[in-house]
Amino acid sequence: MAGIVECAMRENLRDNSLLFCMRVKICARIYKLGAAAPQFVIQRVEGVAEDVEGLLQKKWKGIQNKQAKSSRWDADNLDITADTTLALPQSKPAAKRIL
Repeated sequence: MAGIVECAMRENLRDNSLLFCMRVKICARIYKLGAAAPQFVIQRVEGVAEDVEGLLQKKWKGIQNKQAKSSRWDADNLDITADTTLALPQSKPAAKRIL
């Protein structure tokens, strides 16, 4: 399984959640094996898990940097009424059935 995770990283898997779950899965399997797992397997899984963690942290930093460059909060320009008005034109029949 560690090889599959390495392959996913090499292929630049875009789904960060899947990559995270794969990392958790291989770590959980090693944990369950405990002392029965050979040392070389434990080392490989630890290495892959660290690589995934590093990649995910790098992606997260990129997201944070991009967000930091986005527009700033400007409370004076808020229009709460307009920004929170919902228009659900097709919901009247459903609402009548429920009520």
